[in-house]
Amino acid sequence: MNVRPVALLLTCGLAAPACAETLTLKISTDAACIVLLDEQPVGQVEPGTPFTLETTAGDHSVGCLSRDYPGAMATATRLGSGTQSINFAPAATWARFTSDGSGWLADADTGLRWHLQGSADELTWTAAGEWCRSLGGRLPTREELQRLHVHGRDRSPCGDGLFCGIPHQLTLASRFVWTGDEFEGGQAIISGLAGQKPSAQSVPKEQTGLRALCVAP
Repeated sequence: MNVRPVALLLTCGLAAPACAETLTLKISTDAACIVLLDEQPVGQVEPGTPFTLETTAGDHSVGCLSRDYPGAMATATRLGSGTQSINFAPAATWARFTSDGSGWLADADTGLRWHLQGSADELTWTAAGEWCRSLGGRLPTREELQRLHVHGRDRSPCGDGLFCGIPHQLTLASRFVWTGDEFEGGQAIISGLAGQKPSAQSVPKEQTGLRALCVAP
């Protein structure tokens, strides 16, 4: 077992009677990856070989950056002190999505294809649907976006310094995207993809500040 103390993050003053309280992380994974602590690389981990990391107590982000799928990264957050375990299991998710160079990302689980680029411009619901049709696709349903969300096993930047829980190959300018699902009173459903789980709410179809992510069979 590898043990990696992160010396720069341990606080132990010369005059202090003891070191600051620490957090010990026991990390395991089913995929070869580089371990990141607060976005900084601190070591590597192999499937079946646990990696132990010590740092100061507190709030830390931990990442498992793939060595086989460039850009893919599973993430977790840990709080407090003592000894805690993180079991990353991103291998199936990283292998699930593939791009053939046509501008679309294939999902082996659902058979759907997702356009690699979400809309750069803000679009109303009607304009978003027209834009997707011009690409040979359509707006996804709420359920399809829920299945696209990978719950911490990968991520992609989605505007305002945030990351969305979607495959890293996809590019979004906003965490909120239109679905094709209509709602009463001239409204439609939008989905938020930046949380641990996707959110949904209804808004007027003429709402601004929203983008489109297109899907095709």
